Amino acid sequence: MSNTKVMIITHKDVKRVKLEGYEYMQVGSADNIPNAMRDNTGDNISQKNSHYCELTAQYWMWKNLECDYVGLVHYRRFFITKKFEIFRFNYLKKNKIEKIMNKYDFILPKKYKCIEPTVYENYKKHHYASDLDVIKDIIAEKYPDYSDAYDYIIYKQRRLYTRNMFIAKKELMNQYSEWLFNILFELESRIDISDRDSYQQRIYGFLSERLINVWLYKNNLKICEKNIAFTDMNPLKDSFRRIGSSLYTFFFSRRK
Repeated sequence: MSNTKVMIITHKDVKRVKLEGYEYMQVGSADNIPNAMRDNTGDNISQKNSHYCELTAQYWMWKNLECDYVGLVHYRRFFITKKFEIFRFNYLKKNKIEKIMNKYDFILPKKYKCIEPTVYENYKKHHYASDLDVIKDIIAEKYPDYSDAYDYIIYKQRRLYTRNMFIAKKELMNQYSEWLFNILFELESRIDISDRDSYQQRIYGFLSERLINVWLYKNNLKICEKNIAFTDMNPLKDSFRRIGSSLYTFFFSRRK
């Protein structure tokens, strides 16, 4: 039987979902949440949480977890198995995960379509475009074989995987994490974000949402896409949220 560990990332004590193979993990662990794992044990970067967001959990999982399949979801965002739900959320359970992983390398949320014409323009609208310019230079220096993939995703695409949520084969997650954190740590040494507000200082979490797409494209991996539920809503309301979001993106992206 496969060993699957999916971490449910939270920064506060919440009403919990009980699922086999899932465990709650507190990030930025200043105060202890009862009966939750913490990202400030073992080899960790917990102190960077205000800038790295859920990536402090991903780093911990990379360095400290031993399992066949590993995943990261959020305390109010879970992978689900149905497109439309009325009375309850149909969470992606351990047995289903393991069946999927027999055929695929990663489970990811369905791609988000930017209203802007490219990923670069989307990032520029919401954050600091100079971040992507520096990342481009770092990749050219440290991972030049990824430069073409970076240019393709960032400057020519408008669809991307977001949310920093995934389930993957652990060895592939290790490879991705080594690549990702090498780039982000180098970026951290090259830029100054002290004059940005607290939201924009979450830069490394924002960038990882773009970079995972570069890594996946370059490595030509098999992806299984799943819907995600916002579980702070009731199932019916969340179903309409997904429909509304899809319609909004469809109509407004056509104007570009």
